[in-house]
Amino acid sequence: MKRLVILVLAALAAAGCAKFSIAPQQPSPPPGPPKLIWAGTSDGFTIRWTAGDITAAPVAAPTREVLSALGLTIFDFHAISKKQSSDCDFVRVTQLSSVVGPIVSIRDDDTMKCTNGVNGVGRKAVAIDLNHPGVPVSLTEYFAPRELLGLHAVAMHVCQAKLTDLFTRFAFESVAGNEVTVSLTLPGECKHASVSASLPIPAKLRRPLELAAQGKQGFLERDQARVAGGQTTTINYHYRLNGS
Repeated sequence: MKRLVILVLAALAAAGCAKFSIAPQQPSPPPGPPKLIWAGTSDGFTIRWTAGDITAAPVAAPTREVLSALGLTIFDFHAISKKQSSDCDFVRVTQLSSVVGPIVSIRDDDTMKCTNGVNGVGRKAVAIDLNHPGVPVSLTEYFAPRELLGLHAVAMHVCQAKLTDLFTRFAFESVAGNEVTVSLTLPGECKHASVSASLPIPAKLRRPLELAAQGKQGFLERDQARVAGGQTTTINYHYRLNGS
């Protein structure tokens, strides 16, 4: 992920016609490293959630960062800004929804304001397997298609918008007996922010879910408010056409 950030920054510098900057929150935070929200290990990875980023690296190779929410934000917002015809300010509020084994679920709430009056808000989520961080992980890798039919039907019922990558937008909400409740974050166009359903626990997820439910490795979405204490990561991105 560090390599991704470096490449994106280099591309922006080479473009010449636009200025990129990551600005601090307002008011400016105190000097020093960003405030730690949560840190822990899960399935051989160290995950750190701070006011400035969400990162992950193998325990055995702590300098080999495999995930950076800041890096993903740079990539996303640069792609959006290239389509704009005026100066724009973007804000992303991001948070960890759950951590189960190597699966990290992240939710983003975005705001865009441009000087030409183009404004917008967005909501997205993604689940990432830290063993394969380049591609979002899908529920279809753990549950049979018939088990996901009900969840898909509920999502379609409450959202008239076109749903893409629906099963990569998940977090593990809670565990009860032999079932796990899975939540899906829906796009901002939907009248509900999320839907959820209880599914039978797959054998390969049973132990990771137990550890997360006990708070020994990771955490479930039901415990996220307690874990984070209402804190989030806020990233500001400013796009300027004239480079000033």
